[in-house]
Amino acid sequence: MARCASPYEREFVYKDKQRDAVMETLGKGFPLNAMYWAVQGDGTFEVIDGQQRAISIWQ
Repeated sequence: MARCASPYEREFVYKDKQRDAVMETLGKGFPLNAMYWAVQGDGTFEVIDGQQRAISIWQ
């Protein structure tokens, strides 16, 4: 389980075109910028940096 609603991350603001660009980048085999996650005490993960990229992939 992952949590993307970190208090220090901004709201999801990617438009469809930006979200599609993330998926196109992955589809071509190109890397995305790093995403940083923290393991919480209950074993879940919290996004530290990369929320918009992660949500684009999940959507």
